[in-house]
Amino acid sequence: MSQKKSGIQKNLFVNAVLCLGMKLHLLWPFAFGLAFILTINSCTKTVTGPTVIDSLTIRDTLRDTLRDTLGTRQAWVRFVSMFPDSVATEIILSKTPDANSSHFAYAVNSVSGNYLPLRTDTSFLFYLSSPSPALSTWTSTLNIPAPGNTITTWALFWNGGQMQPMPSIDSEKLTPPPLGYCYVRCIDGIADGPLPEYELDLDTVYHDLVPIQDLQISRYVLVKAGEHTLFLREVGTSNIPLQVPGNFEDGFYYTVRATGSFTANNAKLTIDQE
Repeated sequence: MSQKKSGIQKNLFVNAVLCLGMKLHLLWPFAFGLAFILTINSCTKTVTGPTVIDSLTIRDTLRDTLRDTLGTRQAWVRFVSMFPDSVATEIILSKTPDANSSHFAYAVNSVSGNYLPLRTDTSFLFYLSSPSPALSTWTSTLNIPAPGNTITTWALFWNGGQMQPMPSIDSEKLTPPPLGYCYVRCIDGIADGPLPEYELDLDTVYHDLVPIQDLQISRYVLVKAGEHTLFLREVGTSNIPLQVPGNFEDGFYYTVRATGSFTANNAKLTIDQE
């Protein structure tokens, strides 16, 4: 059997994963079929070791397939706008300066699980604009170096009237959470906080989950599924300027966004299920 057919089988799985927002536990029927094909197809790849596939975990062969496709064919990228809602709720990314040309992507004020493909060995220059009346004459650019073998989120922050981009590698998307857990990360888009660094606490003060700085993206961390309250706490103090309750479902990925302004008294935490 040809290598081309193997590549098609891998791409079908990866495209399904990305289209469903990386919710791997929804793909187990498809995953089981692909695992069976890859296992018996000895002329394409020999599979050794246990392969466990259930509604929450895909290990060994299936995760290797995703990694192989990511590493040899394309990178994946997504964008999120961290602009205050009063400034803009949508940023347009185009490959040419003409805002009326076809658009490559949209960065909105929420995090979805959908990614777009990019070549691994090519740098990209995107031209940014917005339909927001407050940014009717605003333009900017985003230069992305050759991404290599990565899955990346680019957060676009608004800082002092300028767009400030920040990438984060989403390597946790290659390692589904274990049974009974989910992944949580934080993006802090508040530029006028009393301190430049915070802790995201889980349920109780000083139960540190992950540190986060202004205009930064934290790593993903494992959280036990269920109902929780998240606190944004000033480092070294018990001051909690923001908090938000949420129900965190088994096997999912979540992004907690800190947005708005303390000065304008509209700072808030929002939980996005990817």
